[in-house]
Amino acid sequence: MPVVETAIAAQIEAFMTKTTGANLTDESKKQIQGFASDLSKVIATAIRSATVTVAPGIPVATAGTPAAQTGATTAPGTGTLS
Repeated sequence: MPVVETAIAAQIEAFMTKTTGANLTDESKKQIQGFASDLSKVIATAIRSATVTVAPGIPVATAGTPAAQTGATTAPGTGTLS
């Protein structure tokens, strides 16, 4: 699943709007939108900078000669972020 900054920003904006109340001025709404946009970029950058380590042993299917095989995993793997 891709990291979509606009989706993250929309969730932050909805949360902030919900917690601050319904009577927001236009200026307050713009500030919340700007904060949500900036924070979503920070979150997305942090996620994209993570190293994903996948344990060996994921089943694969291969094709081709022993010297030039191609293949793909045939089962899901579990990774860890660091």
